[in-house]
Amino acid sequence: MEGERLTIKSHGPHNGGSVSGHAIIDRNIAKGRNQLYRDYFTEMPKYSLKKFLRRFYMRRFFFIQIQYAVENYDPYFVQRMDCSGPMGLSSIQKIAATMRMLAYGASRDYVDDHVRIGESTTIKSLRNFVNAISVIFC
Repeated sequence: MEGERLTIKSHGPHNGGSVSGHAIIDRNIAKGRNQLYRDYFTEMPKYSLKKFLRRFYMRRFFFIQIQYAVENYDPYFVQRMDCSGPMGLSSIQKIAATMRMLAYGASRDYVDDHVRIGESTTIKSLRNFVNAISVIFC
């Protein structure tokens, strides 16, 4: 019975961070951020602007305009250090994950594998993004 109470308590409302009893997954978000940036956002990206348009259903210029608008509206999208010291997810990672879900109906697992963002962060990014877009552009 004691174990049952602990289980129930550990599944209550949670506002981020580690969940007691769950494995910590090192997603190497810095590697994911750098790869995403090299693939699409440098002066000489790995993939062409045409490929960017095909993957995100918008031009890169428009993506960046949305990124700036969303960052200015919602501080959730501004990159900051996480509680253990390293830099957290960038706005580009959060928005790219969200755009993949919206453009393709991509699953949270797909986003985790390709953009290196966990399930709960993906959902929070999606909610915050949709809210920001509806306020800024509607």
